Amino acid sequence: MKAQEQGVSLRRNGEEQSGWVSAAECAPDRLERVVEAMTPSGSSVLLFGEPGSGKTRLAEEAAYALADAGDTATDVILLPSPVGEQAPPTEIFGEVFPDLFSGVASVSSGHGHGSNASLARRVLELIEADAAEGAEPVIVAPSIDRYAAATGQVLESLARSGGVRVIATARRLSGAAERMVRHPRVQRIGVGPLTHAEAAVLLSRLLEGERVEFETLRRWYAITGGNVHSLSVLALALDRQGLVKRDRGMLWEETGYDGVPEEFFAYLSDTCTADELLTLEAVALAEPVSETVLLKNLNTEHLASLQSLGFVVARRQPTGETALTVSHPLLAQALTSRLLQTQRMRISEDFYQALLSDLGGEDPTGSPQRLLRLVSLGLEAMQPMPLTWLTGALAYLSGGRDLKFSMRVALAIAAHPEASPREVAVAASRASQSSRLLGDRDALLSSAEVIRGVLRRDDVDDLPPALRVSLHLELVTHLTLDQEQYGQAFQIISRLDQEVDADDELSREMIVTARAQLFGRTGQLSRAMRECPAIEPLGRMQLEWVRGNARVMSALVLVQQGRFGDAIQVADEARMFAVLGERAQHHVADLLTLVTCVAHLFSGATEAARETIEGLQQRAITDLNQTGFIENGLAMLALNDGKWREAAQRAARVRDRLAKHDGFGMRPLSAAILALADAALGERESARRAIRAAEVAQPGTGQMIRGLVRLLTVEARQWNGDPDAGDHAARLAAWAAAESLPLVELRALRVVATAEGRIEQAQLSRVRAIAPGVDAPMGDALLAYFEEIAAGTPAWESPATRLLADLGVWLPLPRTSLLSAREREIALHAALGYSSRWIAERFHLSTRTVETHLRHVFTKLGTTNRDELRAFFRNGRVPA
Repeated sequence: MKAQEQGVSLRRNGEEQSGWVSAAECAPDRLERVVEAMTPSGSSVLLFGEPGSGKTRLAEEAAYALADAGDTATDVILLPSPVGEQAPPTEIFGEVFPDLFSGVASVSSGHGHGSNASLARRVLELIEADAAEGAEPVIVAPSIDRYAAATGQVLESLARSGGVRVIATARRLSGAAERMVRHPRVQRIGVGPLTHAEAAVLLSRLLEGERVEFETLRRWYAITGGNVHSLSVLALALDRQGLVKRDRGMLWEETGYDGVPEEFFAYLSDTCTADELLTLEAVALAEPVSETVLLKNLNTEHLASLQSLGFVVARRQPTGETALTVSHPLLAQALTSRLLQTQRMRISEDFYQALLSDLGGEDPTGSPQRLLRLVSLGLEAMQPMPLTWLTGALAYLSGGRDLKFSMRVALAIAAHPEASPREVAVAASRASQSSRLLGDRDALLSSAEVIRGVLRRDDVDDLPPALRVSLHLELVTHLTLDQEQYGQAFQIISRLDQEVDADDELSREMIVTARAQLFGRTGQLSRAMRECPAIEPLGRMQLEWVRGNARVMSALVLVQQGRFGDAIQVADEARMFAVLGERAQHHVADLLTLVTCVAHLFSGATEAARETIEGLQQRAITDLNQTGFIENGLAMLALNDGKWREAAQRAARVRDRLAKHDGFGMRPLSAAILALADAALGERESARRAIRAAEVAQPGTGQMIRGLVRLLTVEARQWNGDPDAGDHAARLAAWAAAESLPLVELRALRVVATAEGRIEQAQLSRVRAIAPGVDAPMGDALLAYFEEIAAGTPAWESPATRLLADLGVWLPLPRTSLLSAREREIALHAALGYSSRWIAERFHLSTRTVETHLRHVFTKLGTTNRDELRAFFRNGRVPA
């Protein structure tokens, strides 16, 4: 008895309407776990999770997967979702089994049929009469926690009978759900939010793209909490409004948009009364609400109604308290985004005054949770607050998270009439650092002006020396990254060097680090390296906190030198200290993790790089989304993998996003990655534009890897078939030699040797001299490549070419306009000897698809097999 045959649609209640993408696609592990639990005869499973978690869709897919996997036909019976609470047997079973209640005068509760066990037997008889011989039907029962007691008892009897298998779902373990899981053959499986990776797959399938931009995925995940339904509805609603953009298979949200689609607010308005909506807005603005005095301010009737609608839930907080929250972050965002400033201030002021009166004169600074709550509401309501509250809140916020709140508190302290020069100085420095990470230019300029004001005061010398120096150095950063006033920045550092006492170890270390950073941010790498502290020995904790940025600088130079092991050691040790530090040190900790990723990438340890950056995406201590660090790292990872299309997608998006604000000078790196990816894809004009953009110097962290940026652009010229690529590579090699960057020099010389098909004896001697300084296996592979070229071995026949490809250094294809982007990627891997199965796994394709692409390549190029393909590439005889 199939549900379709009985006219029962695959309808879902409001929480499950997001099942347009199969669980097998976006969360195969979840589906596999449910199917495995249901495989033994007579087994049953209860899937429980929040509304919108996709549990009903998962139950249905598991049922059909189980039916398909059996040797005999297995019927799947889909019971309808309850319309409301306390659904009677007639509602749940009557629709699927219309003969079950025929001839009965009253069937509202199932009474009149004897016991509920006898009703279950009748259901079982009907199922068995219609089932195929030897089949064990599977019943899917959504939302059983909304069943009446009689209905739950019928389902429980069916599950205990051993004649059917049941997959039920519930939001909470109460009523029928609680009774069902008592049986030993019933497994309980939680269905939580999607992971970031699962969400990315869901959205790319839903919106018919290849991948979702990192920043877009980050925002959507944050406001939906990974909830399947919320994610799906949000993405589709934005797409209908034209706010989802597409290019080269990449999907992203319209730059600058940070709201919620109108549909969400319309849904709330249609579902709630006006008074209930006001209560819901109050909860959304103040959540999590755990304080008794605030709960008393909320209408209990409204709360009960909102809870029954699924809009408000009580959740246990990390502190152990139970608090009232809006059920999904997306709903909270929809509510708060529509509030007028006057409404926000009114609600915040009401709650603030309630908390204030509840204090009874008690000092809240000893209770972090209460203090942060008061300060948050007070700032929203624009209420004057004691300075001690603000400074206490800023101290509690020193962990690196919630940068916006931290910045607002810091600016409030800087503007407080009772703040001392020292307190203003500390706050302005914090505000400057937070606003740079957030990309808030107005706050950044305001912070810089406050710092200047402090430094102009007559009593500035009364500040602690280290604090005074840190203010000057914050201005140095501002002058360098925001105003490109390098001369003035160097003057400030020189003046500080003369003024600070020689025995002030901490202040002097700050000056040394700032000078190294300034040289690095302006691309003077060898001078920067000379200023950096030695790798060993490590200093005391406070000195290592100060040295954090210098460690970033030295590790990046070590990468370009090819000393990957030293780079990783420096980054890992410095990160350990930075994690233990305060305030800006947490940003440095995340940056050092990315440095480790870069070291892995250029050493050829692609999988280690992948693990590092994917881990950082999940657990970054600070908000790096505005810096371009993570997305550039993912784009470089795609370059190493030979996934040119993905690299171009990611690099193009981060380049465009950084056009609005690039506080760390990372846009040239994005352009260089894009140049190489486009050149590899055969998009010559686009590659040329990206090369020109990459060659525009911009101060910042991007300049610290100037050698790598220049290397990527030189390799892009080589792939693009530019006639002067060899000359550019020779000039880069000379620059790298002067800057003592052996890795960059070797790879630049490789471009020269590949272009000319030979290597001069002087160059070979130079290669032999510096290659041992580059860590294995990269140094050994590059040396072997040059030795083989010197011996007359063509590049396409060189064993070292394949080894270098394994390390992420690719030999360029000859120019051709005949192949598509995907065909170029597959042709390169095939010509280098990679199997179709390996290529399929790398590009997430089927082996059959890879073979189809290869046949197209052979046809277009007039070849018949991989050997001929490699010969064509070796001879450069591919038609243009």
